[in-house]
Amino acid sequence: RWQGGELSESLYIEQFDPDGEAIRRGGVFLEKQVCKAVFQTIYDARARRAGLETSPLFLEALAGWRERRLAAAYERQHQPQPGELVAESDLRRHYEDNLVRLYTSSGNADIEVIFIRCGSNAANREDCRARMDGYRERMEASGGAFAELVAEEKVVSGAANGSFPDVPLTSLAPELRRAVLSTPAGFTSPVVETPVGLFWIRVLRRTDPAPIPFESAKPHIRQILVKEAGSTWRAGGAARARAELDLGPALSEDACLAAAAVAEGLDREAEFLAAEREFIAWKLADLGFLADDEILPDDAEIAARIAGSGVGPSFRRFDIDLVIVAVDADRYAALDKAEAVHRALEGGADSADFGSIGGVERIAISSATSDDLQRISRQLAEKVLDLPEGGFAGPLAYPRGFVLPAAATGREEDSALPACMVFVLVRSSRMATVDEVRAKVRESFRNEITTVDRFTEAFGARWGFELLVGSEGIEPVAEEAAQGEGVR
Repeated sequence: RWQGGELSESLYIEQFDPDGEAIRRGGVFLEKQVCKAVFQTIYDARARRAGLETSPLFLEALAGWRERRLAAAYERQHQPQPGELVAESDLRRHYEDNLVRLYTSSGNADIEVIFIRCGSNAANREDCRARMDGYRERMEASGGAFAELVAEEKVVSGAANGSFPDVPLTSLAPELRRAVLSTPAGFTSPVVETPVGLFWIRVLRRTDPAPIPFESAKPHIRQILVKEAGSTWRAGGAARARAELDLGPALSEDACLAAAAVAEGLDREAEFLAAEREFIAWKLADLGFLADDEILPDDAEIAARIAGSGVGPSFRRFDIDLVIVAVDADRYAALDKAEAVHRALEGGADSADFGSIGGVERIAISSATSDDLQRISRQLAEKVLDLPEGGFAGPLAYPRGFVLPAAATGREEDSALPACMVFVLVRSSRMATVDEVRAKVRESFRNEITTVDRFTEAFGARWGFELLVGSEGIEPVAEEAAQGEGVR
């Protein structure tokens, strides 16, 4: 019960537990279900009184839910079963066609690397070769002080020198991978020359690539092919609906399938109508709760949360630049460009000019949150959080490219970037304002109400809420207690 209302056992069963499952299970499960019912009872009514069922926010959410739900219903009604979409012969063909690329373990190795950085200038390269010859001679003379040589060159040529355990062989450049695969464990490879420098590798341990058995790969293959076949069927179904219902080219696949579902009357079936009623009640309750200033953190509380967060990422905003180097078939040319970008950034990140490099794009992102950065790339977010203002990191490798959300860049659509290397520069960072995080903090407050105790605390303070539930069910409310002020 609470100020202005009461949820009795009979009413709870009628409205929220018609099959009696929660009553039968009792205990904490029942208590949680009752709390959810109280939440919905209070805030669904408040939302309706406030007219939120006609608000653009609610109507947009309902339209999106209906579209997704009806599209899924149409798929369930018409899409063939997975066994009909993909045959055993399809699985075997996919396995054989992709054995090397997908179904051979990458292999890995523990290696030590001496790397001498040098450019393409002939004289410079000769000096590098002479230095490497010196390392080899000292190695032979000392009988195995490879790690000391690695540490010595690391001071000059950087972090590519070192000891690297469990390196996936597929992560190595092709010429380095070939060198590792051709060198027995305990031995050193021939010196490998690349456009960026010279490599000498000692292989400590190696596990060679090996085919994954077909039976082990079959579940993964089935999942891929069923998904692909489902997508193909879905696109065809949407195209048929578009043509038969004259829907026009602008509608999405979901919208077309939903329209087909409506044409078949799936929106009038009892299961859909029940689910729609439940969605409406919960969505309105959610909106009603987020409009209740008396229970939500006020601006002073939000400001205190911001102040108490210190330098943590939760309330920080970052202005960053992404410097993107495209990677095409000429991988070495891309590495040269990345090295040129690195030198330009070292000369002054804010003022770095990449116009003379070619094939380099600089994209500005303003007021990004840590969540925004995570949506782009986890490794990008980690780098940004570790960088000071004016600092940069990179190159970060994205061999499959990545997607920049439109919201991050201010563009009209998401940007799908192909294979590339990325440098990130932090232009500035600051603490968010109360206005920027008010909605997020209030949603977080709602999401923190995950236990009966937390619910009782929050709703007790706001509504005088009392939970009268025992392990055997809901205890009857004493008649004299029900006579209190504001209790119906």
